[in-house]
Amino acid sequence: QKEVENNTKSKTKTNATSHGLLKTAFFARLSSYQFLLMSRTQSNDVEMTSLKGGNTIVVQQVPKGINMFSPQQIWTNLIDLGIKKTSLPLDRLSALGFLAGIYVSIGAFLAVKTSSNWDETIVNSDGTTSIVKASEGLKSLLFAATFPLGLMFVLINGAELFTGNHSVLIPALVHKKITLKELGRSWGVCYATNFIGSLFWAYFFV
Repeated sequence: QKEVENNTKSKTKTNATSHGLLKTAFFARLSSYQFLLMSRTQSNDVEMTSLKGGNTIVVQQVPKGINMFSPQQIWTNLIDLGIKKTSLPLDRLSALGFLAGIYVSIGAFLAVKTSSNWDETIVNSDGTTSIVKASEGLKSLLFAATFPLGLMFVLINGAELFTGNHSVLIPALVHKKITLKELGRSWGVCYATNFIGSLFWAYFFV
């Protein structure tokens, strides 16, 4: 009996030891992968110069083989994009804002048309009529599936949408690459031309 107890204790100790070794090996391997990832990332750091002001920003790149931007690169790209948008001539900014208003109106028009008029009117045997309503979930799905077409037109054609410029121009303003006057000019022209473009679509095509 004592021998059985001793064998059981030894097996328990052995299992605990092996379990601990496995945990140690796992975390060691995980740490080595993390260190390798960090070393590859840090070794690929580059310097990017902003378009306006000439300030040099050290940007941390992602490892090779990963097709995406790092957070620092995204922020730097937003700064440069904000500078480009505020540097647009007034005539081009107005034309792109006008087109954005038309594109969003097209998306809204398609969303309303596809998600409405799904209710059916049935004539009963006694001559009365009753309305069979379609699923509200189906209507919402059709609306959500068609409205983004307008936003796709905006992105593909590079139009200037007021709601999009709200978030894009802020990083450039925070880093003092653009002024409040340039920000107000871009927002004001975009808002006015978006509204005019939507009215144009509603008047001539709806």
